[in-house]
Amino acid sequence: MEPIKFNSSSPKKVNVAVRNIAQHLCLDVGNAVLLKFHRPMEFKPELQNCFFNVWVQINFKGGGFQHGWLIAQDTAKDFIEAQFHAVWVDPNGDYVDITPRADGQKRVMFIPDFDRQIRLTHSDGRCFSRQLALISPFKRRLSLALSFPDSTLLSQQVHSS
Repeated sequence: MEPIKFNSSSPKKVNVAVRNIAQHLCLDVGNAVLLKFHRPMEFKPELQNCFFNVWVQINFKGGGFQHGWLIAQDTAKDFIEAQFHAVWVDPNGDYVDITPRADGQKRVMFIPDFDRQIRLTHSDGRCFSRQLALISPFKRRLSLALSFPDSTLLSQQVHSS
């Protein structure tokens, strides 16, 4: 059996499929925003390593994390997916996407999730310290501790009719 290939991209606006997946994830689709990619000046962010990139950016510029979901859709195959993601919240409170994507997209749909989060830790489970990242931000082996309250489905086929 040949694998199904998807040509997913970020929707330009909220549609029925976006509403359905947001409802499935218990998210307020009214909080959906389109974010442009902004490369940080202080370091070269790692491809698709948003949690670590945001953490390093906070060390340089302050601000905070906002966890949430990137939405991608292939309308031709009636497919939509949500990928857990983090964006940097700058000191003014604005969301900034600082993580480059493998597919080269420069604009993404992001829906904040105020209930789920990821915590960076060392591979032995100790909390990752700010000082350690300044010494060698990309050389340490990290693990991600997910704090999802349920077994959240990350992608699903959603019929928009």
